[in-house]
Amino acid sequence: MTSSIYSGTAIRSLKRRLREARHTLYDVLPFVKRKRYRQCIIERDAALAAIAEQRAALQRELQPIYTTLLSLPKCLANNARLEWIKPLSSMHDTTELCLFVTHAQTPDLKLHVADHIRQLAAEGIVVILIINTSLAHAQIKIPPDLVSTLGACLVRENIGYDFGAWSHAYSLVDSSKIDRLFLVNDSIVGPLDQQAFSSMLGRIRKCDADLVGLTQNPYPKWHIQSFFLVFNKRLLSTRTFSDLIGHIVNLPTKEAVINIYETQISSFLIERDFECKPVFPHLDPDSAAPDDTHARWSQLIESGFPFIKASILKEFRDHPKAIELIPGKYREAV
Repeated sequence: MTSSIYSGTAIRSLKRRLREARHTLYDVLPFVKRKRYRQCIIERDAALAAIAEQRAALQRELQPIYTTLLSLPKCLANNARLEWIKPLSSMHDTTELCLFVTHAQTPDLKLHVADHIRQLAAEGIVVILIINTSLAHAQIKIPPDLVSTLGACLVRENIGYDFGAWSHAYSLVDSSKIDRLFLVNDSIVGPLDQQAFSSMLGRIRKCDADLVGLTQNPYPKWHIQSFFLVFNKRLLSTRTFSDLIGHIVNLPTKEAVINIYETQISSFLIERDFECKPVFPHLDPDSAAPDDTHARWSQLIESGFPFIKASILKEFRDHPKAIELIPGKYREAV
């Protein structure tokens, strides 16, 4: 009897020690119990579902806005006054077209705009300059040599910001022979270095993505930043693109343009199986300040980015890095 009791006690003690040892192992080894693993999977799936619902909610919130915009033909981008400084010539031999938008508060064209256009033209790209302004057509001054460089130049009523101007100008051209469309605005100053600029264009021309941009921003959702956009042939030839650019309206504020167009176009295209890529990878994906053009502007330039945002140059024009990296003529002009 004593032996039997002792045997039962020993077995229970052994089981207890084994259970404790197993729990100790669970705490120190890189695996989890099935129940805990299943809970992790459930929590992960719940988090993914919450993200998906947030995205769906955003789309539901934006859908009435899109519907309203598409129902306002009087607000479409091509309903703006314009006059030609240089009429549109034949697009017969054009395979690469740039629609360059600048805002003119004074009669003189910004220095970096003229330089940028000359560099684009030197690379074989036909440039149409759109000047959004409240000034009269006759007040605008453009150097004659620059006018001769342009494929066309027009002065447009100052509404709709860059997206309105791009849409309006695109509606005026014969796009059937265009293989690559550049949409550029004057918010970037440069090119800061001709070799870096040529290298950047080489990378763009080798990229087979449908939409190519220079930089990306994950906030408020991932998107290609819109100061320099390039659309390639596969996308240009689709109804998706013609509907997209043809239904742009003259929005009243810069914030509305950013929220409705800049931050949405990349996901709009990706959802329709088009590929979007930036030329310059994100320098610090985990940063709380996600915009490289602002938070890491000098590193971006040192990586081969041939521009600086005008707003950043205004703030940092006397910074040692700006003095080192930015030509004096641009710092003085700003």
